[in-house]
Amino acid sequence: MREGSSIRIRIIGPCGSGKSFISRKISERLGIPNYELDDVVFDRSEVNKRYPEEIRDIKLLHIVNQESWIIEGVHYKWALDSFRLADFIFILSTPTMIRDYRVIKRFIRTRIGFEEWNYKQSFRNLIQMLAYNRRFDRIHSLYLLPRSLR
Repeated sequence: MREGSSIRIRIIGPCGSGKSFISRKISERLGIPNYELDDVVFDRSEVNKRYPEEIRDIKLLHIVNQESWIIEGVHYKWALDSFRLADFIFILSTPTMIRDYRVIKRFIRTRIGFEEWNYKQSFRNLIQMLAYNRRFDRIHSLYLLPRSLR
């Protein structure tokens, strides 16, 4: 990147697809801020507590109005501005088995204290993420197929 240039990157994919890992690496390499949409959605002061939609939308607006950013997350319906304003959009399509392995591995590593995460993971949360991966594959796999095969 040249001095004074801006770049806006949007990364989307299901749980365990590598969004956080890739966005952190790009952020370190390019020196631009990295944002996880889960932190825009969830108030981390309590387990599974969500911000009101108005607060969530203001937080997103603040991020997308910056000169440069990387935004990662599975959210898309309410976060359309992050796609519209992005210079690059990366869609991660990692096989389900690999995603499940990563989700379980992260759960174990955070629970035994080998890895820090931005929230305390529970067994219930683990089951929800694995179930979400199945729903994601059923619902969104159609969008990844070429139009001629739909």
